Amino acid sequence: MSYLKWASEHAARTAGMSARERYLPLAAEAASLCGPDPRALKMDAFNEANGRKPISGLYPRATLIEIDEATAERARARCPWLTVVTGDVRALPFDDGAFDLALDFSTLDHLPSRHEVLRALTEYRRVLSPGGVALVISWATTTAFEIGGRSGYGGTQAFWPLQWLRDEMAARFELLDCRIITPTNLDRSTLALGGGPATAEIAAFTGRRS
Repeated sequence: MSYLKWASEHAARTAGMSARERYLPLAAEAASLCGPDPRALKMDAFNEANGRKPISGLYPRATLIEIDEATAERARARCPWLTVVTGDVRALPFDDGAFDLALDFSTLDHLPSRHEVLRALTEYRRVLSPGGVALVISWATTTAFEIGGRSGYGGTQAFWPLQWLRDEMAARFELLDCRIITPTNLDRSTLALGGGPATAEIAAFTGRRS
């Protein structure tokens, strides 16, 4: 499938969805760039542990990496057919080239520093086979503003500069796509009151490992 066909079909299928609802269709479309039945690695187990739509609907044999053991245990109980590994995206416990598809559904924006983000992106590339695809979805800003909150990765919720994320993806992958997927009706004043920047957007980057 050509990139233009992939992008146009995804846009048509997800036009009426919220940003979070677009994650799985984006993952399905990214997988179509990998060939049939890709070996998929997802960088968290939050949805699987908390009753949201799991990745197993797309990839029944997917592997998940989750830093929080309690979350990993809940995911194993709810989705016993998945492989859920307790570990850290900054030091993935997998061999080089072990996967065809790397899926990050808002994990990078929970890392405590830019340096840690770069470590994770480098690990994503390492565990992908040549020609494998990385889909990275993250909160980002159109400014240099960043803010800390609370999460399992060092207690941080970050809003990374969009151009910086794009550049770092492009440094490691053939960048196929970079788009904003935040719904246009998002109330940014509420986001700002909740502690995040009013310029925040959810961005999706798709890249291929050379």
